[in-house]
Amino acid sequence: MRIAICDDNKSELFLLTHILEDYVTSKEDVEFDVYSNASDLLDSVLKKEYDVLILDILMPGLNGIEAAREIRRYGETVGIIFLTSSPEFAVDSYDVRAFYYMLKPISSEKIRQQLDLLYERLQKSIDQLSIVTSQSIFSLPYHKIEFVEVMNKTLFFHLSNGTSRQVHASLSDYESKLLARPSFCKVHRSYLVNLKHMQTLNPNTFQSYSGKTIPISRYHYKEVREAYI
Repeated sequence: MRIAICDDNKSELFLLTHILEDYVTSKEDVEFDVYSNASDLLDSVLKKEYDVLILDILMPGLNGIEAAREIRRYGETVGIIFLTSSPEFAVDSYDVRAFYYMLKPISSEKIRQQLDLLYERLQKSIDQLSIVTSQSIFSLPYHKIEFVEVMNKTLFFHLSNGTSRQVHASLSDYESKLLARPSFCKVHRSYLVNLKHMQTLNPNTFQSYSGKTIPISRYHYKEVREAYI
């Protein structure tokens, strides 16, 4: 689960960061980013897929409600937790389908409770690829797969958090399941990419948001370009 927290108040942002640092130690697959203004958060939302947003409402410039309205244009499922010192924005929070409206002062216990509820909801709804090997069975959320690479009869699933999982298999073992999803595209005989994680298309390569370079074969380029556009 990927979380973004946004608050312009330094002391409250410090407290939120401390709460989240403690929370991620209890969940292996949770990470978070920190923002001090809504404009920077919006810029990142276009590049990253967040599952949860913890937003202060009263911020200079773009406030939390305005940011949430813009974010809803790109993400219908993201869980939004609003933090505010005033109850007057409660009706507005319903308009952007907020998950929870929390009055300050910040309560560590309440934040953890709401995050647990969102975590459970996400686990139930996540569409995952099941990987079966002779030694283990595990699942990978499709949206976290950045690209897939085969090398020396080993398949590497590179994930958006910078880690990778590897199995002894061929690309054809999972190709049909991946390509059945519109965000995946075969770019090379040894590579499949998740287009949502690709930042720049070049004549011979893709550059991912994480900075990885993935080769594109001349044979696949036209099809890849059309899919990316």
